[in-house]
Amino acid sequence: MYTNRPVLSIVLSIIAGVFVVVDGAVLWNEGWFLNLIHPGIGNFSLFYGQTEALEGFLIIALAFVMMVWPRTHLYAGLAIVIISVLSLPGGGGFFLGWVIGAVGGILGMVFRLQYYYPGPEEFRVARKLSWVVYGRPPVVQKSVESSPSEPVSNLRDSTQ
Repeated sequence: MYTNRPVLSIVLSIIAGVFVVVDGAVLWNEGWFLNLIHPGIGNFSLFYGQTEALEGFLIIALAFVMMVWPRTHLYAGLAIVIISVLSLPGGGGFFLGWVIGAVGGILGMVFRLQYYYPGPEEFRVARKLSWVVYGRPPVVQKSVESSPSEPVSNLRDSTQ
């Protein structure tokens, strides 16, 4: 069980993802308006706007993955850094989103999990809670061993 999560990395990655999504939406709208003026002029902005919006949503999704499953902090942080750098041709979230995303991803990669080891009280409580689900375990009584001086057969005679 983990006691901590990469909170700063998650917050920075979500902020970067929002910057990248907003920049993608601005590029998308710019391309749409340019295509209204003259068809074909705004195709570059349309393409980069769509891909940048998708990259921003991926950054936000990876930040939530890091929040829900903190064990994925290394791979999610690496993916956030790669996607942030890939958003550069479209503007990188006003050139601020990719920097914040790269910092958030690097913080996610260097994050160190702290493990929680339950003590005897938690084990006792967990054992009693398992009794609720599975029932109390049967009581096993110790068998009395016979000493070597006694006879092996202690069975009653059936004729008596």
